[in-house]
Amino acid sequence: MTFTVITASAGSGKTYTLTTRLADALAGGVRTSEIIATTFTTKAAAELRERLQLRLLELGQVEKANEIGSALIGTVNSIAGQIVQDYAIDLGLSPELRVLSEEESGTILTASINHTLAEVEEREHALLARLGYEGTPGQSANSFQREESWASAVRDLTKLARTNAVSPAALARNAEESIADFRAMIEAAGYETGPDQREQWRRTFEGCLAELKKDLDAALAAQAQGEELTEWPSDGAPVKRLGSTLGNVQGSVVTLEAAHRRMSRDMSAVPWREWMALADVSGMAASQGGKKPGARPKAVFAPLAALIFGESDGVGVLGNEAFLADVERLIRLAFSTAAHALEAYAERKAALGVMDFADQEILALDLVGDSDRVPASLKKRVRASLKERFRFLAVDEFQDTSPIQLELFMRLGDLVDDVVWVGDQKQSIYGFRDAAPELMAGVVSAVRKQHGGFAGGSVEALTDSYRSSAAPLSLSNALFTAIFRDMDPSTVALDIPERRESTRHEGGIEVWKGPETLPRAKDSALRSSIATGIHALLTSGATLDGKPVKPGDIAVLARGGGSLSTVTDALETLGIPTTGTERNLWTGREAHLMRAGLASLLDPSDTLALAELVDLIPEHASHETWFQELGALPDRAEREGRMKAWREDPSLASLEALRARAAQLSPSEVVLALIDALELPRRAKQWSTTEDRLAVLDAFHALARTYEDDCASRGRAMGLAGLRAFLDEHGEEHKLAHDPNAVTVGTIHGAKGLQWPVVITIVPDKAKDARDSVTVKPRPADEFDAEHPLEGRGLTFIPILNDAFPPMAKALALNPDVTRARLENRAEEARIHYVALTRAKYQLVLAGHKDLAETLYAQFSPEVVEAEIAEAAAWTPDRDDSPKALKERKVARDQKATYTLSLTEESDGSAALTVTGARVPVGLPGQSEPPCSADACENAKAGKCECGARVSTIPVTVLHHETPEELEESESPLEPYRQERSPLAASVAARPAGTPSSFVEHEGGLPARFAASAVASVGIDANVTIHAKLGAPLVGEGGEHRELVGEAVHAYLATPYALLPRERQLALARRITERWLGTDPLLKAKVTPEVVIEAGERWHAWSAREFPGHTAGTEVPVAWWNADGQAMEGWIDSLLTLENGHSIVVDHKTNSRTDPVQVLDYIRKEYVGQLATYMSALEERTGRRPEYALVHLPLSGYVVKVEIGS
Repeated sequence: MTFTVITASAGSGKTYTLTTRLADALAGGVRTSEIIATTFTTKAAAELRERLQLRLLELGQVEKANEIGSALIGTVNSIAGQIVQDYAIDLGLSPELRVLSEEESGTILTASINHTLAEVEEREHALLARLGYEGTPGQSANSFQREESWASAVRDLTKLARTNAVSPAALARNAEESIADFRAMIEAAGYETGPDQREQWRRTFEGCLAELKKDLDAALAAQAQGEELTEWPSDGAPVKRLGSTLGNVQGSVVTLEAAHRRMSRDMSAVPWREWMALADVSGMAASQGGKKPGARPKAVFAPLAALIFGESDGVGVLGNEAFLADVERLIRLAFSTAAHALEAYAERKAALGVMDFADQEILALDLVGDSDRVPASLKKRVRASLKERFRFLAVDEFQDTSPIQLELFMRLGDLVDDVVWVGDQKQSIYGFRDAAPELMAGVVSAVRKQHGGFAGGSVEALTDSYRSSAAPLSLSNALFTAIFRDMDPSTVALDIPERRESTRHEGGIEVWKGPETLPRAKDSALRSSIATGIHALLTSGATLDGKPVKPGDIAVLARGGGSLSTVTDALETLGIPTTGTERNLWTGREAHLMRAGLASLLDPSDTLALAELVDLIPEHASHETWFQELGALPDRAEREGRMKAWREDPSLASLEALRARAAQLSPSEVVLALIDALELPRRAKQWSTTEDRLAVLDAFHALARTYEDDCASRGRAMGLAGLRAFLDEHGEEHKLAHDPNAVTVGTIHGAKGLQWPVVITIVPDKAKDARDSVTVKPRPADEFDAEHPLEGRGLTFIPILNDAFPPMAKALALNPDVTRARLENRAEEARIHYVALTRAKYQLVLAGHKDLAETLYAQFSPEVVEAEIAEAAAWTPDRDDSPKALKERKVARDQKATYTLSLTEESDGSAALTVTGARVPVGLPGQSEPPCSADACENAKAGKCECGARVSTIPVTVLHHETPEELEESESPLEPYRQERSPLAASVAARPAGTPSSFVEHEGGLPARFAASAVASVGIDANVTIHAKLGAPLVGEGGEHRELVGEAVHAYLATPYALLPRERQLALARRITERWLGTDPLLKAKVTPEVVIEAGERWHAWSAREFPGHTAGTEVPVAWWNADGQAMEGWIDSLLTLENGHSIVVDHKTNSRTDPVQVLDYIRKEYVGQLATYMSALEERTGRRPEYALVHLPLSGYVVKVEIGS
C-alpha cells in the first residue's frame, strides 16, 4: 500500500489536486468501480464527481468518464451506508432500512431520552437545584441564563459517546475517572476534605449582618445628632465619604437580609453558587428595594469570606464533604443517564426500523474492523470482498473527520493498494460536529516519522494560492505563520503562481472602524455602519479584475449568526439585496396564492380560500367584482351557488383537476403540481423581485420533502392537513436558496469552501471562552497510535458550578484536561478566523472597533491563555485585585505572546498592519523582515528563523463609516443603491417612449424598490383642474390624527357599500369608525358613521351619472418595473372601466381643504407623481393608458381631474 498525505491551504487547489490524482490512477489502469472517494458534504462530492469526469474527458478517457457512476464517490455517511447496505442481510437488517437526517435523528434522540430525563429531574430536583443545573437546554450560564442545563450535559455525553465509540461500560468507568479528576484538582488547589460547615457559615453570616447593622445605626445616629463619625464600630476602620457610603450600607442591609431569609427557610436548599457568592458580597445582585453591596459591607463580611475561601481551615466550599458528595452524585448521574439514553434511543430506532449516520459508520467499522459485535467469519468475508473490489481510496477534507470516521478510513486503507488523504489542519472548524484536528496532526506526524504501517508514506504540501491576490495573501501569510507556530511556515504561507501574475496587485486590505458610541450600542452600530461601507463601495464605481463591483461580489462574515440581522436590515434599507439569512416565506403574493390553493385542495368548502384565490388571480371572471357579488346576495343558498360558479371558472380549472388526483400524490408532488396549476412561476416573472419569489416556491417544495422525511422517521401518516401545518410552522423562518446577485451575509462556518471578490470580516471584541463541561479525553500524545485512533479515548465531565469563584478557577487551572480543552478552543478560534481571512479573492475588509488589531491577536495567542491559566492557578485570597494590579497583570500576560498584531495610522493618512513574530519566507507575499541581515541569515531566507522579532508590514486603508441613521440626520443622507433589473422579470413589450426619470425622483434618490406614493411631482407635465363639487364639506378643516380619518374613509369606500341596504351600511360604517377612530372621542364625534355613509353615497351617485355603465374595481393591485429598473408594487384605490374600454384611475384623499386654489396646489405638489406612476404602470400592463386620473376628496366634496401627458 502507498500512503500519501497532501497538506493544503485555503485556495491552494486542493480539489484540483485530488481530481488529478484520481484521474491519473484511472489512466494508469485502475477501473472506475475500484475507486472510493469521500468528502465532507454532498455538494462537494457532486463537484468532485463532475470535475473528475471532465478531467477524464480532457485526457481522452471517454469510456472511463462515461463509467464514473460506478465509482463510490460520496460523503463518509453515504459510503459507510453503501457498505452496510451491501451486507445488510448478513447483518440481519433490511437493505431498504431508512437512514435518518441529522434533524430527524436529533428529534428522535430528544424524544427518546426526554422521559428518562424527566424521571431523573423529578427525583433529583433538589440536587440539580443546589448545583445550579436547572437551566434551559441550548443555553449556558455563561451567556443568557444563570443556571446550567442538565439535559444539555446528558445530550453532550450521549453524542460524544457515539462518535467516539465509547460503550456504556466505558461510560461507567469515565464517570469514576471524572470524579477522581475533580477531587484531584481540588486537592491540587490546596483544599482538604472536611465536614459540612454550612451551619457555621450561616451563624457567621448572621454575626456579620449584625455588625453591619451596628455600623448603620452608628452612622444614622451621628448624622441625626450632627456629629462626625470617624471610625466604624464593627472593625475600627476609618470612615471615608460617609454620605455616599451610608446610602449603600442602608440598601445593602436590605439585600443581605433577603439572602438571610432564603438561608433561614431551608439552609440545605441554598445553591452552592450562592454560598460561593458570599465570599465577596460586593458581587451580589441587589434585591428588590435593596442595593448591590459595596466596599463597607465587603469589609464587614470578611470573616465569612475567610471561611468560604478556606483561609482558616483549608476546607472552604470546595473541600466541604457535602459539596463534594453532591458533585460526585451529579457526575455519576450524568453518565448513567447518558447510558440509559443511548439504550432508549437504540430501542426507539429499532421500533421505527431506522438508523442514523453514526449507526452507518459504526456498522461499517464493525464489518471491516476489530469489533466482536460481528462474527469473525463475516468480517473476513467482507474484508476479502472489499479488497477484491477496490484499489484506490481518496479522502478529502481529512481535517473534518471524526474519530470513528478516521478509524474507518484506516481499516479501509488496509484493503486497497493506494491511499491519498487531502486536508488542511488550519481549516478544521467543525469541533461541534466532532471533528478532531489532533488526529490529522497525529497521522501526519506518523507518516513523516515512518511509523508502523505508514512506512514508505509521504507528505506533500500545496504551496500556491489560486484564489487570493497579494494583499489578502500578505495578511494571512504573516498572521497565521505567527499564530500556527507548531506548523512549518512552508505549509502555511502561500505564493502566487506565475499564471495568476496579472491579478497579483488587484484589491487591497481595508480596516473599517465602527462609530464610537455607548458600549451597549457599539456592536449594533458597527454592523449597521458596515452597510454604509458596502453602499459606498457599490456606488463608488470601483472595479476589481476589470469588472464593476456588484452586490453578488460581496460577503459579510461573522463568528456567530445571531447579530447578522442588523447588517441585513441596514443593507435592505439602503436598497441592497441580501442572501444567506432566514426570512418569512409567507409575506409575498406567491405565498398567499400557495396557501389559499393548498387550503382549497384540503377543503373544497373553504370559502375564505376561494375568495382569496379569486381576489389574487386577475384572469378570474369575478376578480374585480367578487365582493360586490357576494354583498348583493343576502340569501345563503344564492351565495353558495355563486361560489360554486367561481370554482368552475376556467382560471381555476387546473386547480379543480388537481383536487381529483391529489390523494395519489406525495406532499412534495402536490406542492409542485399546485405551483403548476396556479401558474406561479409565470406570475412571479410579472411581479417585482422575481428571483426571491421563485426561491420561495423552491423553499416550499424543499419543506414538503422535509415534511415527508419527518413523517417517515416518526412513523406518522402524511397528508395535506399535516403538510399545511408543517409549512405554517417552518415557513416563518427559512433560509432561501442562494441568490448570486445579492450580498451574502452569513457565518464563517457557512463560508468554508467559498470565495468572493470582496469579503468583510467582523472582528469580535473578545474570543469565545466558554468552558465545555463535557469533553473528550484523548490518549496522551506520546501514546497515540495513528493506526488505531479510537483506542484510549474517553469522556470527562467536570460540571460548571461557578467558574468565576476564585478557588474554583484555581482548581480548574490545575486540571490538565480543562486546560487542554481551553487551549483547543482557542486554537479552533484561530482556525475559524483563518477561514474568514482567506475567503477574499481581491479585497479583504476587517470591520471592528478602534482596537480591533489588538483584539484580534489577543484572541489566539496560546501563551497569553497559558499565562491566564497560570495566573488563576496562583490565586490567593490576599491577592491584590485593584484596577491597577489587574492592568499590570494584563500587560504582563500580553508580553508573553510570541507575536503581536498592531494597526499604525500615520499623519499623512497612510496606515499599516504590523505582525511581529511572522515567519513568511523571503519572496512570498507578506514576507517577514528579520532583525538580522537577510543576506547573512540563511534560516530567514528559508522561513525558518525563530527570532520572535521578525516583522511583516502590510499596507492598509483605514475608513470610518457612520450608520445609515446617522447619515440620514446629516446634511448628506445616502441615496439608496440602484439595483439592476432582474433578468427573470417579465419582458416589457410596450414601454412608453421617453418615460421621464423624474417620475421616480425624490429627495432620497433612486431605490431598488419604491412606493408610488413616494414619487415626487416635480418636472411632470400635468393639467390639474376642479372637475366636480359633490356638495358642502362634510367636516371642517384641520385637526390632529387626520391619517385615521383617511384609513376609515378608505376602508368604507373599498367595500361594496352601494349594494347594501341602509341598515347594513350603517352597521358597516359603525364598525369601521369604531376601529379607526374609537380612541379619539373628538374625531369620532366629528366623523360619524353617517358622515362616512354620505361620502360614499355622494361618490356613487355622481360616478353613476358621470360614467353610465362603468364598472369599478377597488384596491386594485399593480406591479411595475419602470424605465430606471426600479420595482413598484401598490394598490390603486379604484379603477373605473368605461363602456368604451377606457379606464380612469381614482384616488381617494381625505384632505379637508375647502379653498379650491389650495386644493389644486395641494394635489399638484403631493400626488401628481403617484398618479403618473399608476398610469404608466397600467399602460404597460394593458397596452392602453388611462384617459386621466381623478382625485376624490370626500370630506371637502371636491373631485379633481389630473391629466398627464404620455
